[in-house]
Parts: sequence; structure tokens; C-alpha cells
Amino acid sequence: MRLMRQKAMKYINSEDDSMEDYGYISENIENIRKNIDAACKRRGRDPKDVLLLAVSKTVDVDRIKVAVGCGLNSLGENRVQEIMEKYEPMGENVKWH
Repeated sequence: MRLMRQKAMKYINSEDDSMEDYGYISENIENIRKNIDAACKRRGRDPKDVLLLAVSKTVDVDRIKVAVGCGLNSLGENRVQEIMEKYEPMGENVKWH
């Protein structure tokens, strides 16, 4: 989990020390991935075949950056005005749905 937090740090402004406030995001993502792995194991599926899609509706850019820094690269957004604000800061590695 510490490595996941360190990766996420590069997506937050170096002047911003609020990463501790967002630590729960990396913990939640890790727990979700563990649940996916366990469910796949029970069903004989490969966890790589499961898409973890993070919904960014009403979530601010800093929190989304933390999630992207933790390896989530598929985001869902259904509000045009919000995706306009979020698209560029997330970078080219994010796939929008």
C-alpha cells in the first residue's frame, strides 16, 4: 500500500501536503482489487479480464489524480461540463467511458 501511495504522490502538486487526507483512496482501491481477485479465484476467472471503472461524477480533480496515481486508468463521467474540466489534467493514459 505504501508503494501505491508513493505512486499517487506524483499526481498531486508537490506544494500540496494533502496526500494524507486522500490516503483512504489508495486503501479503498487496494481493498476493491483484493475483492476482485478473490471473486475471480472463486469463479476460475482471470482478474485481468475484469475492468475496474472509477466513476468520477462529482469528484474533484485532486481525488481523481490520486486514483489515477494508484493505477486506475478507466474513468466514467456523464456530465459534459465536468469532463471538460477533468480531461486534460488526467493525461493521455486515462480511458474515458
